[in-house]
Amino acid sequence: MRFAEPTLQRCCLCRGEAESVAIAIQIGRIARPGCVIALYGELGAGKTRFAQGVASGLGVTEPVTSPTFTLLNEYRHARFPFFHVDCYRLGTDGVETFILALDEWMGEEGVVVIEWAERLQAYLPPEHLQVDIEPAGENKRWLHFTAYGRQAVELLRQLKGYDFDCSHR
Repeated sequence: MRFAEPTLQRCCLCRGEAESVAIAIQIGRIARPGCVIALYGELGAGKTRFAQGVASGLGVTEPVTSPTFTLLNEYRHARFPFFHVDCYRLGTDGVETFILALDEWMGEEGVVVIEWAERLQAYLPPEHLQVDIEPAGENKRWLHFTAYGRQAVELLRQLKGYDFDCSHR
């Protein structure tokens, strides 16, 4: 699938888990139906905590757990439905079937967060927000945001209160 051109990039050094979760909560508050957030990062980088923050910002009050073994958890008691996808265990055999289902969920006017999005890279919608989570030592992490398309650009522009400096890259 061809992505829209990346039209906005931002980076933020988070000095602890609480700061990255606070950014994710703000993203959840700003997100609109149809928003797809693709999370990238190594094992233990903080992808699930970021997804939990987005869910909190959307108003999900029930515990948000990693769907590592089920691939998808749905949360419908929020401002918009929240679909939490984890592709860590997604093998090549089931990708096409899973993609058909994912297309259906993405069309449900909810917010979708996909962990291990690199495993679905070819199937991501052209417009989405990519978040690369990169450890920066001692509980710190870089959040690298790349907005593909109008909705993702607007979401990034609305993030306030953080020093978005990509000069380290």
